[in-house]
Amino acid sequence: MSRYSDIASRIQHTNVSPDATLKDIEKLCRECIEYGFDAAVVNPIWVKEAKRLLRGSGVKVCVALNFPIGASSTLSKVVEIRSSLADGCDEIDFMINVGYLKSGLLDLFRKDVEEVVKAADGRVVKAILETAILTDEELRTAARICEEAGVDYIKNSTGWGKG
Repeated sequence: MSRYSDIASRIQHTNVSPDATLKDIEKLCRECIEYGFDAAVVNPIWVKEAKRLLRGSGVKVCVALNFPIGASSTLSKVVEIRSSLADGCDEIDFMINVGYLKSGLLDLFRKDVEEVVKAADGRVVKAILETAILTDEELRTAARICEEAGVDYIKNSTGWGKG
């Protein structure tokens, strides 16, 4: 494997813009195949289409769940995960519930993360912490709870928040 392909195989190419069109998703998927990217990250409405476009390529489909705000109910997240799994998603990125964390409602925060992991049914789960709006202590707490709940990876930002 060349250095280029090794790097490309670790990239998750993303289009989670609220105005992403089918043409945008087609372009994203073509680029994923062309460059050998690891995954295409899309909003839930595009999971089924991305899965169809990437069939047989080895490129995974990752859904951006509860993105970018993170303020949906736990039940809403679970339903969205189930729908995305039915549509063929391979991995889940989700924005944590910052409101619970900042309010010190850690039992609710933990339950929310645990339910996301459980609903993912063994798929890779990546939690987005939006580090620019969290204190150092909140970051440590969120990371610890995510790890304990079984989150596979932590991401630092949606790219939509302050900072």
